[in-house]
Amino acid sequence: MSYLAYPALGAILSALIAGVVTFLITVLTKEQKISEFRQNWIDALREDISEFLGLIQSLTSMIGFIKYQSGVDESKKFIESNHDNFSKVTTIYFRIALRLNPDEHQELRAALKEMFSMLSGSVDLYDSKAIESLVQDVVAKSQTVLKKEWNRVKQGEKMFRISKYVALIIIVIAAIILIGIIAIILSKYISTLGLITQ
Repeated sequence: MSYLAYPALGAILSALIAGVVTFLITVLTKEQKISEFRQNWIDALREDISEFLGLIQSLTSMIGFIKYQSGVDESKKFIESNHDNFSKVTTIYFRIALRLNPDEHQELRAALKEMFSMLSGSVDLYDSKAIESLVQDVVAKSQTVLKKEWNRVKQGEKMFRISKYVALIIIVIAAIILIGIIAIILSKYISTLGLITQ
């Protein structure tokens, strides 16, 4: 191989490495942005679920208390006078439902739906044990979903993990090629020095 071929080979190798690095940086930047969006999603979901549960528990506790103290008619008046709060619960419920993946988050969706149905009368609004049981069920299922999603953020997106290993392999291959080229050049140089000294 001619000495003129080595600079061309080095330029081609450099261009290849630069292209791979550019590609990897693009993939990593995109995956980092996805992880940021996923973290924001986790934070918003946690906030909405806690607000949803807090409102339901507050409203149903007051209804139960008023029913106990003043009777069913007064508790119905309380429900009518708190229409805005019940509307807020409905809005938050649908915001949560729209955030959840129907395939991945079926259990949490079912628990939330059961809790939401309590407002439409399918569960006795005044049964504090039933309410507490539903709250604990939603909390447990929410924690499972949030932990799973947090682990996704920690590990990085699938493409990020693949790109990391591809980058490592390419760096190792490029280093081996570079060492090989240097070895060839040095051996040629040394052999030409041997010819000169003879």
